[in-house]
Amino acid sequence: NAGSQAASLVLQALATGELVPTFADFWRVLRKELLVALGIAATLSLGIAGRILLFGGSAVDALAIALAMAVTVSFSVLFGASAPLLLQRAGADPAKVSGPLLSTVIDIAGVLVACLSAQLLEAVGAWD
Repeated sequence: NAGSQAASLVLQALATGELVPTFADFWRVLRKELLVALGIAATLSLGIAGRILLFGGSAVDALAIALAMAVTVSFSVLFGASAPLLLQRAGADPAKVSGPLLSTVIDIAGVLVACLSAQLLEAVGAWD
């Protein structure tokens, strides 16, 4: 959902001419959206970790899920904001990134991140 919101804002700015797919605008949008992504990710991660710990879950489980959520939300926002700009810059229709394509890419990335964060914590011996 966060990625869809970012994509919608960028698409609207592109449609009104407020944003042009230049290098400077691309980095301006990414900086702004990164701050938003980090705020959302921190809030959601702390909330889910707190809930897991409050209901008797382990600290390692809370860390793995919070880490996966933070990375997934951050990726979602950054991908949602950058994809329309990159598509327009390449001469394609930037609206192609909205809807099912955006959701599918973010869902696949989310599953991969969840698995990789658990594998990382297992590799460092967090569940021993």
